[in-house]
Amino acid sequence: MKKGIKKYENLAYIDASEKLLAAVEAGEKSPEVYQKLGNTYYFNNKMEDAVKWYSELFSLGEKVDSEYYYRISQAYKYLGKYKDSDTWMQKFVAENPSDSRAKLYEKQQDYLINIDDFSKEIKLKNVVFNSEKSDFGATLFEGKIYFASNKKDGDKYKWNEEPFLDIYVTDSSFIQTESFDKKLNSKLHESSIVFTPNGEIAFFTRNNYVENKEHTDSVGVNRLQLLRVRKDAEGNWGKAELVSINNENYSIAHPTINKAGTNLYFASDMPGTHGKSDIFVSTIDVEGTLGTPKNLGELINTEGQETFPFINEKGDLFFSSNGQVGLGGLDVFVVRELEFTKPLEEPLYVENMGMPINSSNDDFAYAEYLSKKRKGFVSSNREGGKGNDDIYSFIVPKCYQIIDGIVKNRQTDQILIGAKVALKNKKDRNDHYEMISKNDGTFSFKVGCEKTFRAFGTKEDFTPDKEDIFIPRRKKKNFITLRLNPMPKKEEIILVDTKGEEQIVDVDLNEFQKGQNLRELLGLKPIRFDYNKSSIRKDSKEELLKIIQVLKKYPKMKIDIQSHTDARGRASYNLKLSKARNKSTVDFIIKEGGIDPERISGQGFGETKILNKCKDGVKCTDAEHEENRRSDFIILEN
Repeated sequence: MKKGIKKYENLAYIDASEKLLAAVEAGEKSPEVYQKLGNTYYFNNKMEDAVKWYSELFSLGEKVDSEYYYRISQAYKYLGKYKDSDTWMQKFVAENPSDSRAKLYEKQQDYLINIDDFSKEIKLKNVVFNSEKSDFGATLFEGKIYFASNKKDGDKYKWNEEPFLDIYVTDSSFIQTESFDKKLNSKLHESSIVFTPNGEIAFFTRNNYVENKEHTDSVGVNRLQLLRVRKDAEGNWGKAELVSINNENYSIAHPTINKAGTNLYFASDMPGTHGKSDIFVSTIDVEGTLGTPKNLGELINTEGQETFPFINEKGDLFFSSNGQVGLGGLDVFVVRELEFTKPLEEPLYVENMGMPINSSNDDFAYAEYLSKKRKGFVSSNREGGKGNDDIYSFIVPKCYQIIDGIVKNRQTDQILIGAKVALKNKKDRNDHYEMISKNDGTFSFKVGCEKTFRAFGTKEDFTPDKEDIFIPRRKKKNFITLRLNPMPKKEEIILVDTKGEEQIVDVDLNEFQKGQNLRELLGLKPIRFDYNKSSIRKDSKEELLKIIQVLKKYPKMKIDIQSHTDARGRASYNLKLSKARNKSTVDFIIKEGGIDPERISGQGFGETKILNKCKDGVKCTDAEHEENRRSDFIILEN
């Protein structure tokens, strides 16, 4: 057992697992043995064995570090057993509610449904230069592809007993593959090379190996470091040198440089890291000197592992993580427009790249080149590959998003069926679309990103409406509401007074809607009452007779008569008086006009709805008080 633990502490996990298995067979069943045995398999992606020994650990019934709940959850997910994974993840959440991984999971428990399959247009192709070993981290620069591989036999890495990695290069035909630079490929690991835009400086990852000597941290671990190399006057690469931000006590790895050559992103476990490793950024000047690293923060980084960043020419940052909610192992995620020159209307957020870029296994080292035939690469150890890790190429699909919308009547807020909706790119006349709003009033268009569109809505008997919308690269809800105004439906109504004189009223039938005051729509004089009286005045009878004529012309119309008083007197008395005024108004229309009582309702409001300043305690003229002694006629149905 002691030999197994020593091998484990020296990160020799293959040897450690053999010796720890021997200890178990000899009767050793301690939590420490099961933990370390499970870890030896977990760290080498042998998840069935990891699940087996973590399960043995839990079966002991002793208190266990909750991180092992997370590990067995991830191991089950790696195996595609999502229900088992969720069961253990819920236990992890219960014990670690403040952990960022727990918070993300709580927000995305339906992750299998919600991880959008927006990469479905992508077809992955296993590249011809993959070997039976590990090949990963493809970078395209000036027509050549650079990648890391351990296909060359040599010294073995004690972690997994596999050869160390070197950097290789192949042309775009994939026919000839060769070592990038023999003097830069040491006896330890090299990977993840990236070039400044002018091609004069390169950065890459290597174990801490300087002057043919290995350097380790305080516990004997040889960390990954970031190295810089320059071209000489003849175009040859010079001697690699450690950059200033390195430290032998932590790792810096997997660099990527933005299009402008001003920022270098990388993964590290340096002080200030949230989890196993985080994504950082440093400025870079024309000499290749790096500025003080800045952690990209909790939006991206979790208590898990974030690694292999890549920034494309649009400023979208891709990275791999096992702390963000994914399909299993490392998944590829993206923050669109992290480097964006225009002000952002909405906060940045992390998107899972979905299948087939991601799988239940490790998917990492995503890179895309939009201006070079839209080529992309991703590395994965998924089933069906040639070796352990394989590189897959694909054609990057164009960015599309959906614009959804609805057409409504501006006056009534009701949906409009059969409206014509036209969508036009404001800069490209040939980029346009048309459709008719559906039975629920909705419409939908699939459009390209980074464009501004104008939507036009038209329908017979309605005035049109339009709205502009910009479609970013970040996925968002793009929703438009077009509100069309009904065109006036003019109709002449002839109203006759008691003297037989005609009054012609032009009305807009669209305005005969619920909630409108019929008297005002007809342009009639107010229905007034004398002070402290409820009887209908002579001048008001003329106006009420006109209202009766309209009710007869439109037999489906129903109205609610609302009567009021001024503010003089007690409120309780005024309420009683308004009800009396309401009754006299309703009775007049029913009796004089023969209107069906079912079409008329009424209520009194007392002094609760004063129209002017004349409330209690305010001195007003009788004419001002009279404005409040009234009956109104509110349309209920037409």
